[in-house]
Order: sequence, then structure tokens, then C-alpha cells
Amino acid sequence: MFTVSQTSRAWFIDKARQAREERLVQKERERAAVGIQARVRSFLCRRRLQREIRREIDEFFKADDAGSSRRSALCIFKIARKLLFLFRMKEDNERFEKLCRCILSSMDAENEPKVWYVSLALSKDLTLLWIKQIKDILWHCCEFLERLKPEILQDSKLVTLYLTMLVTFTDTSTWKILRGKGESLRPAMNHICANIMGHLNQHGLYSVLQILLTRGLARPRPCLSKGTLTAAFSLALRPVLAAQFSDNLLRPFLIHIMSVPALVTHLSIVAPERLTVVESHDMLRKFITYLRAQDRCRDVCECLEGCHTLCLMGNLLHLGCLSPRVLEEETDGFVSLLTQMLCYCQKYVTQKKSNLTHWHPVLGWFSQSVDYG
Repeated sequence: MFTVSQTSRAWFIDKARQAREERLVQKERERAAVGIQARVRSFLCRRRLQREIRREIDEFFKADDAGSSRRSALCIFKIARKLLFLFRMKEDNERFEKLCRCILSSMDAENEPKVWYVSLALSKDLTLLWIKQIKDILWHCCEFLERLKPEILQDSKLVTLYLTMLVTFTDTSTWKILRGKGESLRPAMNHICANIMGHLNQHGLYSVLQILLTRGLARPRPCLSKGTLTAAFSLALRPVLAAQFSDNLLRPFLIHIMSVPALVTHLSIVAPERLTVVESHDMLRKFITYLRAQDRCRDVCECLEGCHTLCLMGNLLHLGCLSPRVLEEETDGFVSLLTQMLCYCQKYVTQKKSNLTHWHPVLGWFSQSVDYG
């Protein structure tokens, strides 16, 4: 009798435990189902919202293409916020192109302050939002420049467009809002431009320009037009000039811009006025002063490796030929930095071919990789 009662009790407890576990599993299933449904509904809701916003953006640009009256800067600002909210490079590349053209068109308007996109920088309520928006737009321009191939006609047009955006909003010289009575606003606007350039530099502007210049110039037939080359080099110079040739900006300029193969040669042929700017700011002397220090020269060489160290040397030598007076005054420093660079390259020159060497047309068998561009 006692044994039967004990067995019955054990069975009852086991049954209750199983029921409790089943209820817990059911609750977990219900919670998981609710979570899945919520995520699916959220995804569908976001997709619907994105479609609606993209439809609205397309209608905005369609009306703009139809030749209706100029849109106000505020309208452009609002539509840009919507585009940036859901921006995807592959899906929205044409919309972004139209946005950039719309912004540049607004900047070309005559005597229409409400149309000028940059006029929003003067609004107390919108200044910070406008600055953030233009920073985002310009960095997207950089991202496109990094991917475009200037040798392709359609891409070359987009390169020109995005460079024009960058050139326009990193300098106030073309801003019509600052003409006449607006001249008093120039110092504040220059400060905004410096802020924008600082943002672009932090994100890698010089790396983007290096890729663009190398793709366009390091080829059998250079494919950068005078306007494109001038814009790209002007853009590279601006942060250095704004910072009054601080070491923090001279270094990336030397590493990313002055190491582009035969850059000075191409500038002297296509855009000699840019070299006049270099000469007027005595930049060769500043380069020599920076690089004559052994630790700085080693740092630059190690960043560039052998191939591009030679490219940097070639550009410096060409600048020296164009500025004999500076070369005469800075002979010791110039010879010192060239010797250091050659010694760095010599470390990687080997006597014979092996599985670890590459043929370099100047250095011979070289133990670092060779950039044939």
C-alpha cells in the first residue's frame, strides 16, 4: 500500500514537471513568433517607407528637370536630408548625382539669396544641421571618386561633378552670397570651410585624391583633363595652405600627393599655373625642411616603400629643376634627403632573381612589390 502511494506521487510530480516544461516551451515559441513577426513587420515598414521617400525624391528631381521655377535652398536641404537618411551607394547613385547637380545649380543663381544652398549656413536654426549635411554629401562625393574610372567617358563626367562639389564647398571665393554687403561674413564662412576640410582630411581625403590622380595619370595615355587635374591638385593644396604648412598636413601631402608618379611633369604640361602656386608659396623649401630630418624622412619612406619613394624623389627633383634658386640655397638639405631616400631603396635591392624578388626598371631585382603604374 505504501509503495503504490509513493509511486503515484512520483508519477504526479513528474507529470506536473512535464506540464510546466511544456508551458515554458510554448511561451518561448510564442515569444519567438512575436519577435519574428515584429522584425518582419519592421522590415516591411522600413521598405515601404524607403520606397515612399525614394518616390518623393524622384518626383522632386523630375519636376526640377522639367524646367519649373528654381527650388529654394530649404527645399533642397529637406530633400537632401531624406536622401541621406536612406542612402545606399549602388541604389541611389543617380539620385545623388542629381542632388549634386541641383546644389551646384542653386549656387549659380544670380541675385536669388533664397535659392543659394549655402545661404542656410546663415540660419541660426539650420547652421549646424547644414554643416553636418554638407560634410556627409562631400564625403559621399569622395567615396564615389574612389570608385570611378576617369578613363571611362561617363565616369569622367561624374569625376568632374564630384570634384566641382568639393572645390565649391571648401573655399568661399565663388560664393555669391559674400559679394557686396556679404563680405563681412567671409571670415565666418572661411571658418566653416576649414571645418569641412578638417572633416574630409580625418576621413581620408588625401587617400582618395591619390587614387584618383594615380588612375588618371599612371597610364600610357593620361586621361585627366586640365580642369580635372587642376581641381584635384587645388583640392589637395587647400588643407595645407589653410593650416599654414603644419607638419601634420605636410606629411600626408608628401605621402599621398607628391608620390603620384610624374605628377610634376603632368602639371607642367597640362596645368602649369598650379606649379606657379607651388612656387609662390615656396613649397619646395618647406618639403626639404621637413624631409631633411632623418626620422621624418625614414617615416615617409617606410609609408611609401621603394617604388613610390622613387616617385617622390622624381617629383622633388623636377621641382628643384623648376626652382634653381631654392635648390642653390638648400643644396645641403636637398642632397641629404635624396641620399637618405636612396639608402632606403638600396636596402631592398638584390643581386639576382629569386622567388621573393620583382624586376624594377630602375632598381633591378627588388625585394618589395613593384607598382607598374
